[in-house]
Amino acid sequence: MVAKSERKGIRERYGRWEYRFMFAGQKVQVLTDLRATKRNLATARKLRDEHRQQVLGMKVPLVGAVSFAEAADRFVHWSEMEHREHPNTARRQAVSLASLKEFLGHRRLDQITLGDLDHFKTWRRENDIKEVTIRHDLLALSQLFQLGQRHGWCHGNPVRDLKLPSDEQSRNETVLSDEEEKKYFEAASYHQNLFDVGRLMVLQGLRPEEVMSLPKIAVDLEAKNLHIRRGKSKASKRSLALAAESLLILGRRMAGLSHWLFPSRRRVWHRGLKEFRWVEVPKNHITYSGLVKAHNQALENSKLSFNLYSLRHTFATRLYNQTRDLEALRRILGHADLKTVMRYVHVGEEEMREAMQKYEESLKPLEIESIQ
Repeated sequence: MVAKSERKGIRERYGRWEYRFMFAGQKVQVLTDLRATKRNLATARKLRDEHRQQVLGMKVPLVGAVSFAEAADRFVHWSEMEHREHPNTARRQAVSLASLKEFLGHRRLDQITLGDLDHFKTWRRENDIKEVTIRHDLLALSQLFQLGQRHGWCHGNPVRDLKLPSDEQSRNETVLSDEEEKKYFEAASYHQNLFDVGRLMVLQGLRPEEVMSLPKIAVDLEAKNLHIRRGKSKASKRSLALAAESLLILGRRMAGLSHWLFPSRRRVWHRGLKEFRWVEVPKNHITYSGLVKAHNQALENSKLSFNLYSLRHTFATRLYNQTRDLEALRRILGHADLKTVMRYVHVGEEEMREAMQKYEESLKPLEIESIQ
């Protein structure tokens, strides 16, 4: 236990050291990332003294001068620049920050506590927001705090001490049976874009954003190949052999003047102007939010419940059950390691029984003399 006299101006809060000092009649209070142990006390003092000297010398703005709303706007702009090769990532973070601004926008960034974040989770759940969305919101918030630390807007990241919804809790992926697949696509047939995106996910294992961003030049109908040229990582860039039904869908969508198989209003990074520019606004364009809305309507009509990504999980589980080839599945899904692939493989009780039966059939009886 650290004596009170040893930690003047420093206190324990949420298991971390927090330092305080006064400047121009205002209390500066910073929760550090240092665990509240005697070993870290000297480091906490050093951080406090350095921060106080910086403030007195006006080398950096006073911590707390940035409101959460202002920090969120700066973060969204930073995210657009940081993820300009992957605009969907920036778009998801902007959506998360919009909800966070609505709840925390009136607070100063450095004054946000674990209690505030707990209240935010409760508020989102009271509004029937899914766990996966809450998890995305909090992960985006954690990145905002990291940016704030780099720019001197704050010196702590309370999200690190917050219990996030687990992967298992936030995911609602399942594997569709043949009957469920038929019911879903009968209900989805009223919406051509949803039907085509969904079928390509089930047939080829594509991500929904990969399908929607396909240019016509990515398709080689004669060679029966599809080339994914952009993605989250190097592993995402891959060539896939096309199933017969996929060829029919893509062949039909090749008609028209657009360069894209699924035309939409797109933001493209303009290298010369160094900014995003909106291009192509077709009459019957499709957006990801519109696709999800159509998917939810199809679920309501078919009396089913699963998220859109379950179509990709269905493909992965079926392919694995047929081939048992994890390396091939990894490359087809576009993942860098097998650990991620295993999230997509759902083995049921029937498959487990079959595996044990095959194992038992392979066993040879053990012939040993009985022990007297």
